Amino acid sequence: MPEHIGPNDPQAQKILEKSQIRTAQARIADLKDKKDLSPAETRDGSALLDIGEKAVLSREASKSRRSSPGTSSPLDSSSDEGITPRELHQKAVLLEKHGDKVNAAVLYERAGYLFKAVKIYEESGDISQAYRVAKQSGDDWTADRLASEHKIANHEFSQFPPARGRDFNEVMAEALSSRLQKGATAERLGFHGFEGKKVADVGTRDGRFVSLFRGLGAADVYGIDPDKAELEKAVHKGLLDQEHALPTRIEDIPTGLKGTFDVATIFNFNVPITHRDGFAKAVREHSQKRARLLLLSQSETS
Repeated sequence: MPEHIGPNDPQAQKILEKSQIRTAQARIADLKDKKDLSPAETRDGSALLDIGEKAVLSREASKSRRSSPGTSSPLDSSSDEGITPRELHQKAVLLEKHGDKVNAAVLYERAGYLFKAVKIYEESGDISQAYRVAKQSGDDWTADRLASEHKIANHEFSQFPPARGRDFNEVMAEALSSRLQKGATAERLGFHGFEGKKVADVGTRDGRFVSLFRGLGAADVYGIDPDKAELEKAVHKGLLDQEHALPTRIEDIPTGLKGTFDVATIFNFNVPITHRDGFAKAVREHSQKRARLLLLSQSETS
């Protein structure tokens, strides 16, 4: 080393780092040429590689400090300007290996390895960041899972929420609630919610969706179903009282209710083809002129 360069001089540090890396690389190359490594030589190779990696990390941190005084983070955007995604990924791998997982996640995200970023954010407990990156990457399945597991507000499920080990009606209600919330798909299609509305739940069965409608702001919910035994279950559970539980077809409900409903909901209720015209006419007659019909089949909501 030239005499005029002191041991603490930045140039000296740079020369030392390069020397460490070259030494490690050369020694590893030598060891690779040998077919049978002794335990000592294996440890030697691993240690040298570790020295080389630490030198790289030290150099990156030094770059960051020089470009951004007052911060020691190797992730400052100015220090990585012009670096390729592959190089960002390599830096992220090193950071993760040495325990700096949060900063590694930032670099994985910038390098385009979004699934890695999501995994690290979630494991570190930063669910909002994991959810953000999942949405950004178009990973709807992961976004749905995170939203369901962590009760993320205002999420709209792309498909069904995770259903393993859960009651089907609970899963259905969670999915529908997200689709029917303010600003979600139903509103964009012209349905402006249940707030203050009088609802006819046609084919209500055991009242499985009555609580959902009330939770979304419905003022009054009538359960209509010709299967009296099923309807009695809703009454027994306290979901409907006798006045609001109508064990009849929509065509035969009391005259006093004619033209009074703001919303009619028909969820997974199959009407025989021969009865559909009369059924549709009855729904219209018992709803207000500007009422909305919310129809859910097994494949879509409209």
